[in-house]
Amino acid sequence: MTIHETLVTILIFLSLLFSAFLLSVPSNNKLGNRILAVFLIIRAIDASSIFFQKLNIHPVLDQLRHDICGFLQAPLLFLFIISVLYSDFKLQRKHLYHLIPLLLSIIIWIPNFYLSYLGFASHSNTIDYHFETRFTYSIAMLQILTYIIATYWIIGRYQKLYYQNYSSTKPYNYRWLLIVNHISVILFFVALSKNIVKLYNLDTYLYSMRLLTGLIMLFFISWLVIKALYAPKVFRGIDSSLTLVSFGSNKESELKLKKKIEALESYLNKHESYLNPDLTVSMLAEEMKIDTKELSQLINKNMGQNFYNLMNHYRIEKAKSILRDKSKKHLTVLEILYDVGYNSKSSFNQAFKKSTGETPSAYRKKHL
Repeated sequence: MTIHETLVTILIFLSLLFSAFLLSVPSNNKLGNRILAVFLIIRAIDASSIFFQKLNIHPVLDQLRHDICGFLQAPLLFLFIISVLYSDFKLQRKHLYHLIPLLLSIIIWIPNFYLSYLGFASHSNTIDYHFETRFTYSIAMLQILTYIIATYWIIGRYQKLYYQNYSSTKPYNYRWLLIVNHISVILFFVALSKNIVKLYNLDTYLYSMRLLTGLIMLFFISWLVIKALYAPKVFRGIDSSLTLVSFGSNKESELKLKKKIEALESYLNKHESYLNPDLTVSMLAEEMKIDTKELSQLINKNMGQNFYNLMNHYRIEKAKSILRDKSKKHLTVLEILYDVGYNSKSSFNQAFKKSTGETPSAYRKKHL
């Protein structure tokens, strides 16, 4: 067995093992785990192509394997990312549109390939199927690139929605999804290079390209599954019905807006709602008995900052007042950060230093 075959065998084994685990493990994101499990199974089937030649698999089955594996991996990974981002994500009929590139590829191969091998037409002389091969590879590369761009866009939108609607400083880490997409970019260029090598018969480099792809995929799958299993514990999925705040022209007078801002600031100073680490804009709106959209517009549009930063501002000011208070010098920094609505020491230290230029300990020592 060659190094490549050994690597592929390990990749197939891990993919199937992880998929079985994802299908059986209890999780808050069951649908996401199932989508990721299907992705891993298809990934395993795709990787097993080097063994198909030894097993003398019928060309029709091999081509279907090639199309299904080539055109379903990117959509499945994209849908998995959406399932993590949005807590209310469900598969719907509209998601069948993701099958269009796969169906298009199958249609292209029907006249000269499928009809011939299935006995409905005389065997074609176009052995290499230049047009079909080049067309399929082109569509596949375009599809992958489209999903990569779409993923960057949807993660960016999630980030904006989160900061406009949530105040929690717990590290609900969407950044690992960005890393997933970064790795997808690397795999895209490796796959593109491999396809160029295959199309132009540069067999000298083909083995090295396959080995590199296998190594990257082995790392990618292992890392992805580990992150997916921890995702429910460190990640907050948001409601897909949330919309970004519009930044059009103001219809209200400056005086009216100023009174609303003053009312909000007065309420926060009096009731200290920001001390709730899981406070959301809808929760604050309900407390103040005003419309959620109106409050979101007021903060994100008229006050020139998002909800997340506004709540952090009040939390830091509260922390500063406690650190300056001699009667509370017995409180540790850890106790203070929990008291003011933080649940992460790193987030508190980062925000505090950004606001004051000092660490909490240095600030306390200076002012006491």
